[in-house]
Amino acid sequence: MAFWNNPNVEPKQKFRFLVKIGSQTLYNVKSIDKPTFTVDTKTYTMLNHKFKFPGIPNWEPISMTLVDMQSGGASSIESQLNKMIQQSGYSIPISNSPLTATEKASMGSKSFKSAFGEGSGASTASGYAGTIDIIQLNSDGLPIDHWKLHGPIIKSISFGDLSYESDDLTEYKIDIEYDFATYAPGEP
Repeated sequence: MAFWNNPNVEPKQKFRFLVKIGSQTLYNVKSIDKPTFTVDTKTYTMLNHKFKFPGIPNWEPISMTLVDMQSGGASSIESQLNKMIQQSGYSIPISNSPLTATEKASMGSKSFKSAFGEGSGASTASGYAGTIDIIQLNSDGLPIDHWKLHGPIIKSISFGDLSYESDDLTEYKIDIEYDFATYAPGEP
């Protein structure tokens, strides 16, 4: 008997998810990659045999696509992304006080905090903006899978394109690197 005939089994569906940066839920995320884990392999040759051993583990970058919207006086995603760039240590070359390399290095993790953490009421001591949560939901809206990305930094931001030939939504794509990911089933 196939699983779809069993009333107690429900397949997971891609469109049921939430993304949180710190304590703020982003409701305008169109798509996001789940983490990908890879391991470098090392080969050891002994006489006429080759043996493979695991090497250094690596968490691959993810991409997130956001849809922008106008909502009264609230800041747009484009504004928040620009704030993230500024807080990542980027200093406009015409600025009178460029950042030193040390200042830039220390500001990397502040980018998510500055754009999505202010006013959230979360404690800075807990490193609330130092994580991104990807939560997959069931049909009742309850969490079934929870990935937490630790130490996220911006790898790239694409502000999309504009065209008179299209009535598509304005989208932005962010490529994110992170130190590691943790998984927990159910509630975050």
